[in-house]
Amino acid sequence: RTVVSNEAWREKPGHRRLLGSDGVRKLYEYLDEEFAIEPRISSGVTLPEFKVRPRSLLEYILTRFAENSQFGGGQSVDVYGGVANAVVATDSALESYSPTDFDARFYIANRNGRAEFDACRGIIEDFLVAELRKLQNKNSNYSFNADFVRNHYFQKQVVIGKFSLISIGNTLGKVIDVEFSNSLDDARKFFDCASAFVIPLCLKDLQALDPAIACTNLYAYNLSVEFEVAADALRQGRLVVEDIQNTLNSYSLFSHAVCAKRLTPDDEFGVYNIMANRFRVDCFRLLDRQEDPLRFVGSFFRSHYGTRPLAAYATGAQLAATLFPYSCIACCKQEVREIGLSAALGNLLAQLAVSASAAAATPSRDVTSWDV
Repeated sequence: RTVVSNEAWREKPGHRRLLGSDGVRKLYEYLDEEFAIEPRISSGVTLPEFKVRPRSLLEYILTRFAENSQFGGGQSVDVYGGVANAVVATDSALESYSPTDFDARFYIANRNGRAEFDACRGIIEDFLVAELRKLQNKNSNYSFNADFVRNHYFQKQVVIGKFSLISIGNTLGKVIDVEFSNSLDDARKFFDCASAFVIPLCLKDLQALDPAIACTNLYAYNLSVEFEVAADALRQGRLVVEDIQNTLNSYSLFSHAVCAKRLTPDDEFGVYNIMANRFRVDCFRLLDRQEDPLRFVGSFFRSHYGTRPLAAYATGAQLAATLFPYSCIACCKQEVREIGLSAALGNLLAQLAVSASAAAATPSRDVTSWDV
C-alpha cells in the first residue's frame, strides 16, 4: 500500500503550533550542523573521516524518493527527538539541553518487506560513497563502494519489525540517526509527552536558501497530547508518561529523563514502582537465558552518553539507587536473580565511575569515551 500521512496527531489542529522565527532559526542551525563521520572502531584500519550536514543527507534521500515510486510517497521527513524538543523549547523562550544526535524518520511503502529497507539503506550508502569520493585521490588504497561504507561507516544498522535504523557519525555517540518505517500505527515513538515533538519537513523546506524568508509555514506537532499541554509540561519540567507498561526500555529512559533532562514525575512512587518492576522482570528473563541482564542498558548508555561520562555515571547511579527500594518481586529464583542483577549493576557502575573520575581529573577534555 502507499503510505499516507493519516496519523491522528497530523489531523488535529490542537496538536500543532506554527514555529516562530526563533524556532525556525534554531531548527536550521541543527540542520546545518556538521557531523564528523568516522569509521567504526571495530573496523581496525585507518580510514578517512569527513563531515556531513543533516540537511544535505535528508535532502538527498527525499530527492531519491521523489524519483522512485517504489517508496510510495516519501514526501516529507519527520525531525524528532532532542532536536525537535530543543527547537520547541527555543520557540517557547525556554532553556534546552543541546542534543547529542539528530533523529529523522521517513515513512515508506510496505510492499516487499525487507526489500524496501535494503533500498533505503542503499540510498544512504550512495550518499556516503559520493562524499568519500570527493576525498579520493590517485594514491588511495581503497575502492569506495556500498559494501565499503556498510562495513566501515555505519555505527549502527538494525531492522526491527516494521522499521529500520541506520546511524552514522563519530564513535562517541554524536550521530545522525535515520529511521525508515513502513507502518504509521506501529509501536510508540516517544517516551513522555514533553519529548513527543516532531517537525515534518518537505523537500522545499530543506532546499530553502534563506529559511527566515522561505519557511514561514513550518509547524511543530506533538504525538501524544495537545501541543500546549505538552509545552506546559516542558515549561514546568514535568515528566508525564502515558501507557508506561508498553514503553520499551522505560527504566533507562526514565532515569535519563530525571537526571539528564531534570524532569520531575507527577506520580513519583507509582511511576518508579511500575517501571522498576518491569525492568527487573526483563533483566531476570535475560539472566534465565544466561545473557547479560544489562545488555539493553549498556546499548542505551553508549548511544546517549558517549561524550558525557559524568552524566552517564549520574544516570547509572540514579537507576541503581532507585531500582530495589521501589520494586518487590516474589519468585522461587529471586535470590539467585537478585545476586546476578546486583553484580551486573555493580560492574556497570564501576566502569562508569572510572570514566567519570578520568573526566573530572581532566576538566580541559570535553570528550571522554568509555566502554560498557
